[in-house]
Amino acid sequence: MLSRVKYLGILMITLLISSACQPEENNTKNLPPSITPSPKQSSKNSRELPAPVDVTFQFIPCGAMGDAMLGENYVKITPNASENPRPGDTDNRSVKFEYKQTSKDKWAGWYWLYPDCNWGEEPGTKITGAKKIIFWARGERGGELIKIKVGGVKEQEYKDKLDLIKQFELTNKWQEYTINIPNPDKNLENVIGAFAWIAEKESNPQGLVFYLDEIQYVGQEENGLR
Repeated sequence: MLSRVKYLGILMITLLISSACQPEENNTKNLPPSITPSPKQSSKNSRELPAPVDVTFQFIPCGAMGDAMLGENYVKITPNASENPRPGDTDNRSVKFEYKQTSKDKWAGWYWLYPDCNWGEEPGTKITGAKKIIFWARGERGGELIKIKVGGVKEQEYKDKLDLIKQFELTNKWQEYTINIPNPDKNLENVIGAFAWIAEKESNPQGLVFYLDEIQYVGQEENGLR
C-alpha cells in the first residue's frame, strides 16, 4: 500500500503533467532556450518547512523546459511506474521519464517548483535543518547522463539563493545519490526551484529513459522518509 505522502506526491504529478508551466516570455535573458513563463497573480505568501522535506509532495512538478514543453511525443512522464521497483521501497512506484525525440533545442528538463508555476513572481519556501539532498535514480540501460539542478530560478522579483548543477551517470540498477548544500542556513531561505533534471541529446544519442524516486531535503544524519 502506498504511504500517504508518496501517494499524494504521485497524484500531484499526475494532475499537473498535462498543464506544465513555463516562465514569462519577456524575461528569458539568462534562461535556457524555449522557456517561456506565463504570468500569474501573486499572493506574496511564503512558508517554512523543517527537514526532512519530500520534494514530490511539497513542490509542484510543473516546470517543463526545452523539448519537454512540446508534449508527450518528446518527453513522456509516467508518475506511478511499477517496473523494476527500488529494493526496499514500500509502494513499488517511481516516476519514469522518457526523452523520446528532440527539436532544434536538443535538450529537455523538468522542475519541481513552489508555488504552482512560480518562476519567481512569488516567494518560495524556507527549508530549515537540511544539509543535503538525496534521491534515488536508475537508467533503463545504464550509462544515461543527466544533470540535476537545485535552485537557479532567478529571472523575476523573487530568486533562489542556491544555484547548483551536477552531472550523474546512471546505471541500470537503483542507486541513492547525494548533493551537499553549501551554507544551507542562507541558501535555503527562499527555495523556488527545489529540484530539476536536465538532459541533452548530445550526451544521450540513443534517447533517454530513466526513473526517479524519494527526492528529499534531509539533515546530515537523516536517511530520509520511506
